[in-house]
Amino acid sequence: MENDGSKHLSGRRDYLSVSMGGCFREYRNISDPAWCRISYAENSLKVEMDLRQHGKAYSTCFEHHALKLPAHYFFGISAKSGQHLSGSNL
Repeated sequence: MENDGSKHLSGRRDYLSVSMGGCFREYRNISDPAWCRISYAENSLKVEMDLRQHGKAYSTCFEHHALKLPAHYFFGISAKSGQHLSGSNL
């Protein structure tokens, strides 16, 4: 999602309105680390994941084109692990 700090996000609908993309990957209980690559070049953002090949075989999660980001922005990654690990059942 993209937010310059001026948008107040309080619910699922708010988050979906600023979402640029996402992907589903079966990362739970894999034996090796999951690798993620985020690249931004020529006004295009690309997020890729590799769950099995130690960063040698990425598959694209999503791409977003015509995106002009100002300098000093931060990228972050978040993973939702479902209700069993998120604390909602505790």
